[in-house]
Amino acid sequence: MNTEQFPQSSGLGRAHTGRNPKPGRQRSRADLLRKLLDAEEFFISATTELAAETTSPTEAATLALIVELAHRRTAYAQVLVAQGAQRTLAHELPIQTMEELTAVIADPTPFMRGDTLLPEDPPVPPTGRLPHRDTADFLQHLLGISYFEARDRVKATTALLKHVDEHGIKHPARYPELSTDAQSGTIDPKHVMQAARKLDKVAPVIKKQPEAKQLSTSLQEKVRESLKTQGPQATGKLITAWQQSLEQSSPGEPTAEEISAKTGILLTRRTEHFSYFSLCMLNVEAEIFLSHFAAADNARTTAGNRDTLARNAATGSNGAPASDGQRMEPTTAPPIPQWAANPDTPEAERPRAVYTDVGTAAGAKPAAQPGTVPAETNTVTLEDEAFGPVDGLTPARRHLQSILNALRHISGSANGATAVAKATLVVHCQLETLLGLAQRAGISAHGLEVSVGELRRLLCDAGVIPMVFNGKSQILDLGREQRFVPDYLRLAILARDGGCLVPGCTVPPEHCEICHVDSWQDGGVTSAENAGPGCSAHHHDFHSGKITLVRDVDGLPAVLLPKYLDPEQLPRRNDYWQHARQTKPTLF
Repeated sequence: MNTEQFPQSSGLGRAHTGRNPKPGRQRSRADLLRKLLDAEEFFISATTELAAETTSPTEAATLALIVELAHRRTAYAQVLVAQGAQRTLAHELPIQTMEELTAVIADPTPFMRGDTLLPEDPPVPPTGRLPHRDTADFLQHLLGISYFEARDRVKATTALLKHVDEHGIKHPARYPELSTDAQSGTIDPKHVMQAARKLDKVAPVIKKQPEAKQLSTSLQEKVRESLKTQGPQATGKLITAWQQSLEQSSPGEPTAEEISAKTGILLTRRTEHFSYFSLCMLNVEAEIFLSHFAAADNARTTAGNRDTLARNAATGSNGAPASDGQRMEPTTAPPIPQWAANPDTPEAERPRAVYTDVGTAAGAKPAAQPGTVPAETNTVTLEDEAFGPVDGLTPARRHLQSILNALRHISGSANGATAVAKATLVVHCQLETLLGLAQRAGISAHGLEVSVGELRRLLCDAGVIPMVFNGKSQILDLGREQRFVPDYLRLAILARDGGCLVPGCTVPPEHCEICHVDSWQDGGVTSAENAGPGCSAHHHDFHSGKITLVRDVDGLPAVLLPKYLDPEQLPRRNDYWQHARQTKPTLF
């Protein structure tokens, strides 16, 4: 059925004039949009009526099939729409046009009657900073979907549709057979897009095979059959198995494309107490890890003593403080027993060694670790390797601990003169926690829960910067004497707000810039009350006027979003950083 054959809705659609052009006048694209709105209303109304009134199981099954087919074909249409938005540079539309468009769709009756028209296209190319950086960002905000879903739709345009690249060269769809099934609704387009993304990951390895084109066509056909008969999960496992098999037989060195697609560290899963990462690297890089792990595997040596390395990481290897205000007493590594240093010592004369933890703060009781005696004795007993781990650590846990110690050591450099990224652990907790009464877990700056026992141990090790809300131990108001926010004030602001203030933004606090609510040039002061964090992109939006920095009813920094994003025009804060907070995040 084409657009000329669409039947007139009998009282179910939105009544309007101007739906059909006068004789002799060619139908405009606005008429097609009106008809599309009418068709959407007719579809929903007819479906609702049939679902509510039918008593026939056959009709109910037929309706389910029709709605599912419409859902799948609409999902394919979403990819077509993304391609149209990308081709026409819709992300360059000004904010005023976006607000007028959303107003038309929110109340389409005047438009359906022909009383109002769509806003005109901008007469000249835009200048200055664009409201949206690309098509995915545009679709995310216009449609209210996640950025990753919008990005997947844009990426699917080159996988499933004919397209033109930035040089004006026409290209066919990378997976035309899958595109045909998605268009007809034979296979759910979302499952097709998932399979296409997985096939893209295998593509660099396929290109290195002798019959690359033939192999690619064969794999695509097998993916089609698997999606039809086995489903998306089984298909994903099948593609992963192919990837592993092809990697084993892949000739020559890996290409730059292959390295870029595979290597890196990804956060794959997060639960209440654990975070899961996926890591891939070249073998030459893995050798560094393996060598580091091997040095940490012997618990009877300084390199393998977990507690000593943890203390050195917090204080610096030479006993220097990790940073100002976090000084600890210098410690020394426990001596290696004579029997361990002499390889000729008979096995019968090798006693069990006991290392004493000399670095615990006075009066503090560290949390008991696996393989340790009760905390009151403050000792760690090492067992013989024949009977199990010498200090209660599995090899995997020991390897992880050695990496954490290395990162803490870097962060604890005395003068910070290092070219490597430094990590700072900031824990939000209640005042009772610092008084030794910790009964509730703390929350890290990235929203991870730190258990009560682990929090107490960290507080004893002084490896944590505690942020006390409502505390007044630091001067937070610099008035007009200084425009840029100093480190201690930045730390306080990030502790209060977590990260970027714009709702839905997940840019971590380390990447945020501090912005004045009342701008500096208009007389605003540099204080915690008059400042809030924003990522680089949203900081530019504050200055361009797209987003306005304000204060909410509690006096906290908040944002006013454009009308097309928030018709209610209420001050909003980013709940992403606040959902796990245990106390209200105020500084005053």
